Amino acid sequence: MVGLFTTWQDAISARQHVLDERAADYFSDSCPGPDRMATIHIMGQGTRVTLELRPHEGVPPVRIGMTREEAREALAELGAAKPFARGRGAPLGWRVSEGDLSLFVYCDEAGFVEAVELARPGLPGEPSCVQVTLQGLDVFGTPALELLATIQERGIRVTDGEDYYPTAPDLALGFSRAGDDHGHVAPDDLPAYFESVLKGVRNN
Repeated sequence: MVGLFTTWQDAISARQHVLDERAADYFSDSCPGPDRMATIHIMGQGTRVTLELRPHEGVPPVRIGMTREEAREALAELGAAKPFARGRGAPLGWRVSEGDLSLFVYCDEAGFVEAVELARPGLPGEPSCVQVTLQGLDVFGTPALELLATIQERGIRVTDGEDYYPTAPDLALGFSRAGDDHGHVAPDDLPAYFESVLKGVRNN
């Protein structure tokens, strides 16, 4: 678990260009209207989507432990899956970038899904056609400190040894506040909202 999150932190830049491209789209023609909402095309139709972080399962339709090919097939309902690796020499996984959605699937050396990362470029805290939830909480729409406090009140252990990367180790969840704050700064002087969340494999 620790090794996975360390690798993830070190590899943020490996997928940052993908988020930059999606952010450019977000602020241009993909987001008409005053609320800057984009449209994700699921199976050819525009809709709004909720993706749920399930601690002992993954992020359906992608589940931890799937094969790489099974993950590609599962991702088809979200958009076109493209090969992606989190760093030079790392095993190939997948990424899907559709509308507001930026999803990364990481595989291990044996070709099984070991982690799923979700990120949403654009203005933090604003409405999106893609909502990522944890126990009913909007991960990207809720201020980071508020979300962490709420899950701690629910008995979930949170470690914040690195301020930008708090984790909920018992749920194999890692959060990143390493993105642009877009003018939203929390009382601890870090970005007020999460930039991404990673669901990994829990080590017993």
